[in-house]
Amino acid sequence: NILMVQYLKANELWLAISYITNVLPIALTSRWWGKQINRYGNMRVMAGAAAGMGVYCFLASLSPNMFFYCLFNLIGGFCTAGINNCLLTGLLENTPDKERVLYIGVYNTFMNISLAVSPLLAHRILLSTDIYRTMWITSVLRIAAAALLYLAYVLQNRKNKKAAETP
Repeated sequence: NILMVQYLKANELWLAISYITNVLPIALTSRWWGKQINRYGNMRVMAGAAAGMGVYCFLASLSPNMFFYCLFNLIGGFCTAGINNCLLTGLLENTPDKERVLYIGVYNTFMNISLAVSPLLAHRILLSTDIYRTMWITSVLRIAAAALLYLAYVLQNRKNKKAAETP
């Protein structure tokens, strides 16, 4: 992470602590996220988790040192668990049993493409600006995605209510 190494001067210990503060909430909150999905629905929970990822990115950009970065990293890990649970739940709910293996393969392929392309795009933005503006742009894009997910949730609920009211 460019912010941690170049700007916050993280050493190996801080990199390890950063990793732990990101992974620990994922391990500890995955079950909680599943309960939220069952209670509120996948789309609504995903919108919240995506908004949290946007807030996390913004807060991380404000970190004056590695202590605060790691503190904010707890939020990132928490929201990452939500996104992962929502994506997997959505995949399993919407794929036919007969072709589930094929769908999971396609899903993993697209996820890996996204994981390869995203850092390249972020680096391209970084070349034309600085690390802070790059993180703010990323934050805005994540919050915009969350807003679109929430809008889709609202529209889907309206459609379902109208369908239920129609005799």
